[in-house]
Amino acid sequence: MNKYSGKTVSNGIAIGPAYVMRDAGSGYATGVPVSEPDRVETELVRLEQAIEATKLHMDKMVLDAGVKAGKEAAQIFLMHKLILDGKEFRSLARLCIEDGQMNAEDAVIQTGEVLASKFDETDDEYMRERADDVRDIAREVLNALKDKSGVIEDTAESYPHILIAQSLLPGEVMELDRENVLAIVTVAGSTTSHAAILAHMMDIPMIVSVPLDLDLIEDGTPVYVNADAGEVILSPDVDYIEQAHQSADPVRSALLDLKGRETVSLSGRHVDLYANIASVVDMKKAVENDAEGIGLYRSEFMFMGRLEPPSEDEQYAVFRKLLGMNKDRVLTVRTIDIGGDKILSYADTKGLRGLGASLEHEELLRSQMRALVRASLYGRLRIMYPYVTGAEEVVRANSLFGEVKWNLLSTVGSVTIPQGIMIENVEAVERIDELLPHADFLSIGTNDLTCDLYGINRFSDADGVINDNYENLFDMISRVVFKAHKADKKVSICGEIASRREYTSRLLDTEADCLSVAPAEILLMRDHIINRCR
Repeated sequence: MNKYSGKTVSNGIAIGPAYVMRDAGSGYATGVPVSEPDRVETELVRLEQAIEATKLHMDKMVLDAGVKAGKEAAQIFLMHKLILDGKEFRSLARLCIEDGQMNAEDAVIQTGEVLASKFDETDDEYMRERADDVRDIAREVLNALKDKSGVIEDTAESYPHILIAQSLLPGEVMELDRENVLAIVTVAGSTTSHAAILAHMMDIPMIVSVPLDLDLIEDGTPVYVNADAGEVILSPDVDYIEQAHQSADPVRSALLDLKGRETVSLSGRHVDLYANIASVVDMKKAVENDAEGIGLYRSEFMFMGRLEPPSEDEQYAVFRKLLGMNKDRVLTVRTIDIGGDKILSYADTKGLRGLGASLEHEELLRSQMRALVRASLYGRLRIMYPYVTGAEEVVRANSLFGEVKWNLLSTVGSVTIPQGIMIENVEAVERIDELLPHADFLSIGTNDLTCDLYGINRFSDADGVINDNYENLFDMISRVVFKAHKADKKVSICGEIASRREYTSRLLDTEADCLSVAPAEILLMRDHIINRCR
């Protein structure tokens, strides 16, 4: 048993067989000089084609990152594309071919190292870490230059394993099979690299700066990773593992015992406890923490941080995957919510927000609706429209959805997909009577409703501004729930206040049917309701 220490990137404990990512050589046709004019021109064309192909691939990576790990992850790869779109990378690579008589592969390698070295030489740690971003861009262009029929990719086996590597680039992290990578251990790297940040966003336990000799580790070697303690053990004995598990946090163990329990208060009041998600990683956390359903999937993150919208097929693949992960529990997808601080480069919202803004771009909404209807065959799907202000918007959206379902009747058959609305502004509360006939269920978005009610922006410290202890907000919530129940419609509460346990009893007093909170809050909230709320 050999014990090593490193720096924790993301917490978690895992045990499994090692899979070592080894350097098997570049696989690129390097060291081949070019001098004839026609060969130089050929290499320049190959370079341009590879760069354009890489830019298209990066569009997909932006989407994948947003789905797997959220908006911040997508922005990492959007930055990669912006670098590749710039003049410096392309100009230097072309110079290496024209004046340096290099082939395209050598030109890309040389360009990547020259540009990365500029970051390596800075005193700022954050800027030094950006060198790996440049190397990652070069790696992607080299992949586009490969003769794929003649190069075998070095990919991890399709079984659960502990990935051990000298270092990882951001794109390599994003390409990992999250279902099979139990944890990551690297010899080099830092906690501030984009690779580390992505691993953290994807909820993969990771430790960096671990002094391992990769040549001495055989694939399949048992590895115990305790990222909470920054500890890696090769070939651990059974007694050590058992002792380590027994000394785990007793509070967490008690919370885990709540899995499978119904969420019922001390007075016997049941409330559905759902999760808010924005990515596949969030869905995995929600399932692990026994969320009773998904009360809000923020689908707009698939559209943000891109130069063009995701295709219908891309969206369908995401919805189908989420429904499959959620088994027989409900998945509530909020249709694209744009406007306000959610800006798309390819869609002018004309000062509108939410449903009104998406109806101005009917082609985006129609494409999303088609993807949703197609995916609905694979689970319990319902949709809801964001930031509605009046019945006319909802009627128009319902009509569009009915048209989409009719057009897909021969493909998917007759499907039943409940359609709800989000109450997120005072106007919607005041017009609740005219809205209710057009909705199957309601969700109250407390973040925006709080801002609209109290006249503050989303980035204000609400607690420091609001002086009525949210009495007006709770009055509005109670009014909406009362009206909805009279119409035999259920109401869910989402937003920050739904996760704040000091307000849970007051939310239960409104008789709302469901609380939808962050995945990490599910078991904590269940414990609070079961043991402390009447």
